[in-house]
Amino acid sequence: MLSAVCTHLGALLSGRRGIEKDRQRASSAMRRSIACAESGDLAMAVRHSEDAEACVQRLMRHEPENTYHRFVLAGLLYNRATILDGTGAGAAALAAARAASELYEDLDPSHGDPSAVEPLLRGFRDEGQEMETLIAHAADARARFARLLAEQQGESAATAARQHGRAAVRTYEVLARAGQHFGQADVDRVREQYRAARDHLGEPDG
Repeated sequence: MLSAVCTHLGALLSGRRGIEKDRQRASSAMRRSIACAESGDLAMAVRHSEDAEACVQRLMRHEPENTYHRFVLAGLLYNRATILDGTGAGAAALAAARAASELYEDLDPSHGDPSAVEPLLRGFRDEGQEMETLIAHAADARARFARLLAEQQGESAATAARQHGRAAVRTYEVLARAGQHFGQADVDRVREQYRAARDHLGEPDG
């Protein structure tokens, strides 16, 4: 009996050490990916991003109840979409942007619905900053997804690109008006993403 207990405890400790190592490796790989992207070494930036994702995926399997791992993965994929777009790997960039948008929307209390944002901010004022951050990240991801969707798939994806782009802009307009942590500069940033999507579709700004 004692031997079995010791074996079980040893496995638990080993598992915890493995989890901690993956946390450290993921953090290190993410920093390296950002540094490589900033220095212009996009291929290496993608490689480090993929290394970080492998660690985060293992963390998600070990701690499926920890939503922070999904938040980190969404951020990884969001950044990777930009890096891949810079390398000319448009289809891969779009796939990463789509996955990031889906992950963020799952974490977003408004689930991408701009009309739900203001009631949420009024109803959960004590959690305002965290809630605004989750909503904003999801809106940014939708804006980037809209641009890449229009760029890569053109008219065949025009309706979806418009839907995502408009929702992102409207969400930020509500955050700037009713929230505490975002302003006009943020609205302008997502409007620029949507403007770029419309440019790819050959549509006038508006």
